[in-house]
Amino acid sequence: MKIKVFILTKDRIESLKSLLSDLENGSKKTPNVEIKCTVLFNGSTLHLWQQTQQEIQRDDYHLLWLPKGLPLGAARNYALSRSQMDASFSGALFLDDDVRLPEDYFKSLFLRFKDNPEISFIGGPNLDPPDTPLFGRIVSEVFAESWVCGEISDRYRKGLARSSKSFKPFILCNLFMSKHTLEQFRFSNALVAGEENEILARVTSKGKSGFYDPKVYVFHERRSGGFDTFSQIFKYGLGGGLAALEKNHRDHSSLKWRVTFFLFVFTFLALALWQSLAFAAATLGSLYASYLLVSSLKIIGRTKKSASALVILLIPMIQWTYVCGRGSALFTRWRNFSLKLSLRYWLSKIVPKPLALLIYRILGGFATSALSSPESQAWCRNSLVFNSIRFAKSDIDLTLHFTNSQLREPLIKKYYRLKKALPFVGEILFYDSRSGGKALSVINPIELRQDPTLLRLLKKSLHRTATDRDGLVFILRKLESNAFDLIHETKPAKDKWERYLASLPPFEATDFFSILNHLAEQNLLNADEKETIFSYLLLKAYDYEDFHVEELGFKDFLIQLFPHRYCYAFQDGSLDLPLKKRQMICAQLRWECWGLLTSPLIRQDERLSTHVNHLERIYKSLNLIDKDLEEALKDLSLKENFDQKPDEPYFEQALLAQNELVESRS
Repeated sequence: MKIKVFILTKDRIESLKSLLSDLENGSKKTPNVEIKCTVLFNGSTLHLWQQTQQEIQRDDYHLLWLPKGLPLGAARNYALSRSQMDASFSGALFLDDDVRLPEDYFKSLFLRFKDNPEISFIGGPNLDPPDTPLFGRIVSEVFAESWVCGEISDRYRKGLARSSKSFKPFILCNLFMSKHTLEQFRFSNALVAGEENEILARVTSKGKSGFYDPKVYVFHERRSGGFDTFSQIFKYGLGGGLAALEKNHRDHSSLKWRVTFFLFVFTFLALALWQSLAFAAATLGSLYASYLLVSSLKIIGRTKKSASALVILLIPMIQWTYVCGRGSALFTRWRNFSLKLSLRYWLSKIVPKPLALLIYRILGGFATSALSSPESQAWCRNSLVFNSIRFAKSDIDLTLHFTNSQLREPLIKKYYRLKKALPFVGEILFYDSRSGGKALSVINPIELRQDPTLLRLLKKSLHRTATDRDGLVFILRKLESNAFDLIHETKPAKDKWERYLASLPPFEATDFFSILNHLAEQNLLNADEKETIFSYLLLKAYDYEDFHVEELGFKDFLIQLFPHRYCYAFQDGSLDLPLKKRQMICAQLRWECWGLLTSPLIRQDERLSTHVNHLERIYKSLNLIDKDLEEALKDLSLKENFDQKPDEPYFEQALLAQNELVESRS
């Protein structure tokens, strides 16, 4: 049995060293278990990471570092993607940096997995270390009482061994997940706590089950004081609330919370109407006090009698702290975004789609009318044309064709005035008489389909038949441009991604990782590429775009997958890659040239010249011939192009040529 161990840490280095020592001893005493370890320093200082690297120099330990801490779910996903597991691994074991392992831990885990190889996850309790102070032990006893915490109590005591389809007995400081499960599921990136609840709820919703084994236990260091303890409980509640807000959360606990709340309110109002408010409060208060007394007596029987008063106080304090944490989830989701993004998020939830479409069509009609004239024609494309609008989240994307190049600057100014005046106006593509034809010659055929008006002008003829690599490049670009929403919102917009993925066999895009999985299943990506793209877009969504390329060893892969973004890191020479890989890079370069030729932001300056030179170096290294791409690169490299008056109407000639091609074929 080969296990990859994942540990997140920040600054608890002494605890980490003790755990790593336990891992080493456990692997020696269990020869049929091989351990590889990945430690992610999430938000640590560079000095601490480097110091630990010097102290722990082992080939089977991989130490990663992120200077800005990610949410725990995103951090675990990043560690998983950076430390890939080949077919020889049985799965991954997630441990906290402050747990200690008993001597027979890996033996118990091995025997359980050997008896249940088809199981999706295995876990057990986290118990008090022998030196835990009295306060910590009493808090653990409260958590271990089923009258107080229900099935979650098995996280803090040795419950009955059993197969389970509930996340409640399992805790992430001591959780093994099989390799086949992690190939299909990843943690929610948005969660700051309780991320095991959400992922295990999704796993079990697909008919998979886990196994709770009391012999697979760890000793977990407890918080030293009351403030730290209640902060942790508040965080547990926060994680549960955030999980309940996730679209993919399938557990019924959030429903139970709502039913309990409404029953409480209903009973209170009924008693108040029957008698009085005081009678209702006294009745419900007496019932709650009776519940506290019974629960306290059960716990006091397992602890010191002198702690009776503390137990009676702790139960309501723990319960109401958890409730407050759960209620704060709504505020935390707002806090994770700017005010503007928060308003957009909630408006997209509450505005009905017919009303959203009406508003967007009115705004789109006004924008296209303002930009159109006898010498220019504007129209909408993308989401508005396909009626896949999410109010306040979707943009009104435009295409503009004009015959007089002298209109370029006035139209750019008018466009930016529209962006300020009208909400939701998005990007615009400029096709002028001089460069429009060259842009059409390198446009991605699938991207062209997102602009039905332009396609109609071409009489639906594609100058080039779409290939698998065109489809992959199209999807990679859409993943990159939608990285923030995909990472932070968990579930993709269904109608939009159904359109983007129309060229692939149908499947349900339940989350960001499921899209990458489907690309891998269609043999469009290999395992390394899938994980690299996931890591790259994850960090891009958290503003790590430049740091990770140079520091974290992504450079070679990213030059292949996103050459337009990392062409500056390419070293001159021939790319020793298979033909299909080189053709995909070429398709990416074509897209980049199309974007540069149609962007109103482009100005001929040193930055553009440098960027185009980098693109040309990569193209030359491919040892391929693409005349259209060569012409587009040449066009971009001429400084006078954007101010030069056209000698002939390239755009109109391109349209005419395409239409003649259709007629000749028919």
